[in-house]
Amino acid sequence: MIEKRSTKYFYNIIVGLVVLSVAFPLYWMIYTTILPKNDIYLSPPRIIPSSINIDGYIKIFAERPVVNWITNTIIVGIVTVMFSVPPAVLGAYAFYRFNFKGKGVLFNMLFILMIVPSAVLLVPFYQLLSSMKLTNNLLGLSLVYTVFTVPTNTVLFYSFLFSIPHAIEEAALIDGCSIFGSFKKIILPLSIPGIVAISVNSLSLAWNEFLFAITLLNKPTTWTAVCGVYSFIGEWTLMWDRAMIVSVYFTIPMIIFFFLTQKYFIAGLTAGALKGV
Repeated sequence: MIEKRSTKYFYNIIVGLVVLSVAFPLYWMIYTTILPKNDIYLSPPRIIPSSINIDGYIKIFAERPVVNWITNTIIVGIVTVMFSVPPAVLGAYAFYRFNFKGKGVLFNMLFILMIVPSAVLLVPFYQLLSSMKLTNNLLGLSLVYTVFTVPTNTVLFYSFLFSIPHAIEEAALIDGCSIFGSFKKIILPLSIPGIVAISVNSLSLAWNEFLFAITLLNKPTTWTAVCGVYSFIGEWTLMWDRAMIVSVYFTIPMIIFFFLTQKYFIAGLTAGALKGV
């Protein structure tokens, strides 16, 4: 009994530390936005503010095009989801449903693409998009994110498909349904959690990625929110309060989206098991 209690307390401590490590940066982000300017650079910093100042949440809209940044981010996120989810779903279903020559090699190539550092592709992508006149263009950035997310989404959705009983699809085929018909009428409706999971994966990358965004988008009017946050870092100054305020506005939509879809997202990630091909 004592050993079980000790194990339970140990797990509770670990969970508490994990929650604290996640929650504290969010607290500090919000905390910095409400501090008076003189208190931001105190050393050591105060854990509890001496006074609260929320004027920055209003003034920031007059100082910087925050709405435009967030709008650009939403556009890039939506386009990335639209471009990356359909090919991932179709590709995963092809790997799951059909046997063809080179299947294992192609599937292993997806894993190779997943582990290639994105930074090594920065110059080739920049040269390619420049030749296509797609720099300073949200579509060009969305295409880059699509390339990065399709391999991961394909593997995730392939794993999810194993949670769908194969007998259901076989019964539909016996009843005269075509393969495309069974995919459309049976697989897709049962795959909503998996589709949501890979959509969140695509959206989160498009929402948070910085390196390609700041490289491909040179004009402030085309910046996404992460580029906007970076603009508060000057050569001699660092506007912590303004950067954190934009970060708060930037974080809220993603948190709301995750809470609305968390049931499907968790189900999509945990269902099925990755099996060999």
